[in-house]
Amino acid sequence: MSEGKDKHKYEKIYQKKGIMTKKGGYVGRYGESEILDKKWDRYGHAFEGSPCIDDVLLLAPTSIIDVGAGFNEFIKTIRKRKGTKDDKINFIGIDIACPGADIIAPAHKLPFKNNRFDMAVSFDCMEHIPKEEVPLVIKEFHRVAKRIYLKISLTHSPTLIDGERLHVCVKPKEWWLDVIQEHFPNATIRHHERRNTPWENIVIYGKK
Repeated sequence: MSEGKDKHKYEKIYQKKGIMTKKGGYVGRYGESEILDKKWDRYGHAFEGSPCIDDVLLLAPTSIIDVGAGFNEFIKTIRKRKGTKDDKINFIGIDIACPGADIIAPAHKLPFKNNRFDMAVSFDCMEHIPKEEVPLVIKEFHRVAKRIYLKISLTHSPTLIDGERLHVCVKPKEWWLDVIQEHFPNATIRHHERRNTPWENIVIYGKK
């Protein structure tokens, strides 16, 4: 578990190996379909934190670690908005496999000292973490950061890699609050989004 139980899935995706299944019935290996290739290429570039940028900045974080950062769009935008575009010390993106992140490491084993960051953020990443690793991840967030801001999907994703689901921890909001409040007792749901689609998301914010 030291590297993350599901790391192999994301290594396949970023190395463009294996068979991907996407919504709309697209199935295949990279190089077999122009339409599916674009979906392969987009993975990690979804910029799931985009709708949350203004809200995060409103909370005035002095330093941020973005866990599950993909190609680092959120951190790059935060650096630019705060006028610190070259600051790779206080604003850092970490991912289990994406080569575009500042650091490659699993969420439950962050390579930082205690209380290193003001805020740990994560956008549509927690549901990708196996259930048994989630408490370890929250414990790590508590260790390295004073605050958390987590956007979590409550629904399954149709995306598969070699037949394996990517959303492996799909739980109701009450479950997430219980797990998170073990280390951030005052954590609350800051936003709860239901679209006119199967997608449902929550944002949980808390501090030590």
